[in-house]
Amino acid sequence: MPGHRDLEHYSIEFVADEISEDSGEVDISPKIKPPSLFRRGGDNLRRTFRRSYLVQLKTRVVNRLLAPLVVRVARTVAARDLDPLDDLVGDVKALRAQVDSLWPSVAQVKRSGREAKRVANRNEQVLETVGSLELNQELFKAELASVHSVIEGFGRAISPGEGIAGAPRQFAELRQQLNALDRRVRLAPISGGTDQPVPEVGLDVAQPRTFQPGQFDYVGFEHRFRGDSEEIGRRTLERYPELRRGRGPVLDVGCGRGEVLAGLAKHGIDVAGVDIDPGMVAEACELGVDAHIDDAIKFLASVPEGTYETITAIQVVEHLELEYLVTFLGLVCTRLKPGGLFIAETPNPTSLIVLSRSYILDPTHVWPLHPSLMTFLCERAGFLSVEERFFSPAEEMYLELLEETPESPEMITTINRSLSQLNNVLFGPQDYAVVATRE
Repeated sequence: MPGHRDLEHYSIEFVADEISEDSGEVDISPKIKPPSLFRRGGDNLRRTFRRSYLVQLKTRVVNRLLAPLVVRVARTVAARDLDPLDDLVGDVKALRAQVDSLWPSVAQVKRSGREAKRVANRNEQVLETVGSLELNQELFKAELASVHSVIEGFGRAISPGEGIAGAPRQFAELRQQLNALDRRVRLAPISGGTDQPVPEVGLDVAQPRTFQPGQFDYVGFEHRFRGDSEEIGRRTLERYPELRRGRGPVLDVGCGRGEVLAGLAKHGIDVAGVDIDPGMVAEACELGVDAHIDDAIKFLASVPEGTYETITAIQVVEHLELEYLVTFLGLVCTRLKPGGLFIAETPNPTSLIVLSRSYILDPTHVWPLHPSLMTFLCERAGFLSVEERFFSPAEEMYLELLEETPESPEMITTINRSLSQLNNVLFGPQDYAVVATRE
């Protein structure tokens, strides 16, 4: 029964026997009957034996319980394929070797990074230096532009038409004139010329035309061959926009029918005109223009110096003899205000179609004036700068160029270049103008 010490010992021994029979282990339990032993050995011996027996019993029970688990684990491990694990271990070792081999490269990269940082710092210093140099360059350019402007101004003062490029030629001409004057002075005592006054260019100059007004119906000629007066006025104002920038007064020499002056008057500009043809002046007056019948030189000589802001001569100078033209240009320069403009438009003889058509059509033309000649005469008259402008090429008569592509032979390019040059000579600008500025 529970609680009785003899029955309790028999129950434990019985369990041990059962475990021994099932497991096949050697039975190590005491063969002496416990009750007799317990009675003879006393309480202490009984307790000692009991503890030892219980420890053995627990060990056998644990072995009995763990044995199947151990067998199962062993079978599972034996059944597993450990080759992938071995391969994985090999890969890890190889990777470790590769990592170890990369450490020198990593160190080299670190050194390169430090070197790159030093190079970047040097580059920043170089960029700062370059920025300073660029700033100095811009300042130098500004100084150079200022010097260039001064030189160009000096060149225009020497050679108004060509600038500094024409200075050598101007100095050469001045040297020739000085030598000629020196020769005249040295020869003067011999001829007795020093006692005689130097003749001035007066107003007794040849008339600008070789016919008397009224002998030729120039009004009818203009209407038939020159075109509509309003169209001429509009085109002239488009060619010379500076005419409308000032307030005047503006003098139009050879004002003709007054179309230019009428257009300027609509913009509130003070205008006046002069022409030797009474019929022309009459038509100009009908437009409300202040026009005078007079010779150009006589009219200019009658007004004070510096009277006009602008003086124009549209299709006039080709009607004048050279001596008259030289005197006319000298008077124009003096009658302009400082900085005033002189505009002279005339047929362009460098375009051959002009000579063969419009120029010889007008019987009052005296001589074709080359652009370089007009520039030269304006410079000699005292103008500070002279600009040449060209208008109205006869494009409708141009020779057609050959079709040219990137694959075309070089001969096509040469032919087209020659055709362009021929077009410019034959059908180039039909009019040109000199725009001269007084000092």
